[in-house]
Amino acid sequence: MIDKKPHYSFEVSSSKLVYEFESTSDTKTIRKVVIYEKLDDSDDYFHMGFGDLKSDGKIDYLVQSKNKDMNLILSTVVQTMFLFFKHYPHAKVIFTGSNQSRTRLYRSIISKFVSEAEQYFEIMGFNENGIQEKFKKNRDYQAFLIYQRYEEV
Repeated sequence: MIDKKPHYSFEVSSSKLVYEFESTSDTKTIRKVVIYEKLDDSDDYFHMGFGDLKSDGKIDYLVQSKNKDMNLILSTVVQTMFLFFKHYPHAKVIFTGSNQSRTRLYRSIISKFVSEAEQYFEIMGFNENGIQEKFKKNRDYQAFLIYQRYEEV
């Protein structure tokens, strides 16, 4: 199950909107943060940001850590989504990479786990024209939208 994969332990804010954890390797430890920010014009839409937490409290969204633990980091980000959706069940989360390369990386990761993830989430992509469609493997997207699936009663 995708929600049981190995991941880093994380600290969570009381609002369940900010998640912090440490990426560790033999050479360094890097403080990471996942933040969910409500979009101004909507009650249900949130933007998810992810990056390194700098000593001044700002987030570096562009850095490439190269700590050789990408799978653990991404699994941790997914874990934050499960907890976030537990507290905000009707939320819709929008995210994109900080550059084209990172957006392609996110697409690749989603493609790898889409069958498993769709048990829990609806996964959408925004194509080059900004049109939202159900996520399809090997298709370029500018951004992604994820929200929790509900069982029909």
